[in-house]
Amino acid sequence: MGKNNAFAYVLISTYEKPHSELEAHITSSKDVKVVEIYPLFARWDAIAKLQSDDFNAIGRYVMDIIRRVPGVVSTITLVGYSSLEKKLRQSQQPANPASPQQAQAQQLQ
Repeated sequence: MGKNNAFAYVLISTYEKPHSELEAHITSSKDVKVVEIYPLFARWDAIAKLQSDDFNAIGRYVMDIIRRVPGVVSTITLVGYSSLEKKLRQSQQPANPASPQQAQAQQLQ
């Protein structure tokens, strides 16, 4: 995989399925990297973070792998694109902060 620009958080609801069994079934594939899986204690039983170069690969992975794990009742997939995150971070940073020498010169004026 290249830059892994597409990512997804998948909320997983199970029917009395231990978290360890989910981890055994939900592993990285050729097109999708499973970054992390955490148990939850609410309506959803687990959350998985996936990365890929391709949005469609994430969709196929959720349908073909996660939803077919025995005991998985339902999923909700939240998909994002990492370059948007980078652009947001860049827009929140000050544009070209002055060097210490320039800042000092400005204070003296």
